Amino acid sequence: FKQLNARLEEVLADCSDDQLRGLALSLQTFLQQRPQLAPHDPTLVERIQAAYRRFESRWLTRQNLRRIVILGLLLWAGWALISQTVMFLSTHDAQQFQLLVEQFTQNRLIRDASGMNWFEVQILLEGIMGLIALASGICFFTHHEETATWLGIFDLLVTLTAVNLLTFYFDQFSTIAFAIYQFLLLVLLLQYRRRYVTPKKVKRH
Repeated sequence: FKQLNARLEEVLADCSDDQLRGLALSLQTFLQQRPQLAPHDPTLVERIQAAYRRFESRWLTRQNLRRIVILGLLLWAGWALISQTVMFLSTHDAQQFQLLVEQFTQNRLIRDASGMNWFEVQILLEGIMGLIALASGICFFTHHEETATWLGIFDLLVTLTAVNLLTFYFDQFSTIAFAIYQFLLLVLLLQYRRRYVTPKKVKRH
């Protein structure tokens, strides 16, 4: 603003053309009378977004986010594989199987043989999802991040939208807790892919 005003002063001092002098004077008057803009008052949402961006830039660095995602995937894979293996073995042990059937029958979760078949399908699907999560974690370790993120996102989407529906039928309370965990892990995976994998892929092309 000061530089522009100084140039206009030079024009008024040196120029003999009345039209140019009039134009310079009009511009100078406009600049001197320009409206003063009130400072922007951020909304609550904008303040939250700004705080998150500060937190993200300080704490969610690539290395930290990568560690969190890998740990999250391995924990999920470990739980899915171990718990479902134990559950699968219990269905092949006569005594444990009888206790399991009695528990489900008392809670009215199983009314006939087909109900038990669905339970076994749920065990199988959750075990497969655990294997995919494990594969995703291994791909992160071997720096195949494109494959790792796709496997992780696919695994969590299928788990949240399909597998958990079956799991919720047999175990409501723990399924809700795991669904929250899986959703947060999915958000972190998408964030990692958006910030670090996709830009790298674009630069390569």
